[in-house]
Amino acid sequence: MNVGSTTRRAGAFASGSARSERTAAHAAQGLPVRDATLPPRSPVRLLTLTTLFPNAVQPRHGIFIATRLRRLCDTGDVSSTVIAAVPRFPGAYRIQAGIPESEETFGLRVYHPRYANVPGIGMRLQPRMLAASILGEIRRRGLDAESFDVVDAHYFYPDGVAAAHVARALRLPLVISARGSDINVIGDLGFARRAMVAAASSAKGLVAVSQALSQRMETLGMPADRIEVLRNGVDTGIFSPMARERARASLGFTGDVPLVLGPGEVRHAVLGEGPAARLVVVRLAVHERSVEIEDDRSGAEPAHGSSMAAHQGKFICGPHGRSTRPAAAAAAARARAGPPRCGCGRRRAAGSAAG
Repeated sequence: MNVGSTTRRAGAFASGSARSERTAAHAAQGLPVRDATLPPRSPVRLLTLTTLFPNAVQPRHGIFIATRLRRLCDTGDVSSTVIAAVPRFPGAYRIQAGIPESEETFGLRVYHPRYANVPGIGMRLQPRMLAASILGEIRRRGLDAESFDVVDAHYFYPDGVAAAHVARALRLPLVISARGSDINVIGDLGFARRAMVAAASSAKGLVAVSQALSQRMETLGMPADRIEVLRNGVDTGIFSPMARERARASLGFTGDVPLVLGPGEVRHAVLGEGPAARLVVVRLAVHERSVEIEDDRSGAEPAHGSSMAAHQGKFICGPHGRSTRPAAAAAAARARAGPPRCGCGRRRAAGSAAG
């Protein structure tokens, strides 16, 4: 799906810029439809709440949220103030400690208040601690309910549940976007599922990035008539068809050896035995330094911590720049969409909480 199409639909859903989309969205939410003959309104002012957002220390953290939000704001129908809270606990979250209190990211003003979170066992408390941090940040910045029109939350737990507390305190309408593992993984935890369903019931609108995710949300007990499917788009200005031979040559690959592309962050990779095969990973992660490992079939553990079976070929982990990612996509014999469910760190947290 073209990212422009997704952006237009997202803009219509959030601000009512397109009459047909606005009518459908408002009808689903039980809201009145505005007369198109009235003069245009000023942009809808979003209070965007999420713990998944790029920052100076983690420039690719939640980049999919920032990209869509930036495109949405570019329509002129929406403006956004982002509060992307950061966890803290003595001796933990060392990487996040370097994140600035505020910054401009993707042309958006982003605030990073801290909230207390006990690693492994603090999951039940996360929504309330997160909400308290966000409300405190709003007060510190001299903002209030009059500064915004809509609370826009991304990722259901703890973010969406915390956002429901914030929206209730500010008496503002709430829209929550589900992303994947929040519903498919964390939704299996009873206490989290109940909190998410309660938050969804208080929201004016819900967003799913796929039809399957929408159906799963319904299965959990979320109101089906408030769910809108807005898929993540593809920026065709970056990704476009390219001759495979030229793409392979640009990446330094020759011959007909199979090439598999696995976009995403890979922390543990096991390459099975077989004919000479190469795995290229376009890693959207924190680390700025690319690492290339040549394996001599000795079975030694790589220094960067990934685990590989003895194999012949090359393992490359990124990140790769904009110019490399399209070539990698075109060069691959097959693309594999990373882990079956996103949010590896969230799965571990969920597992610890469940245990």
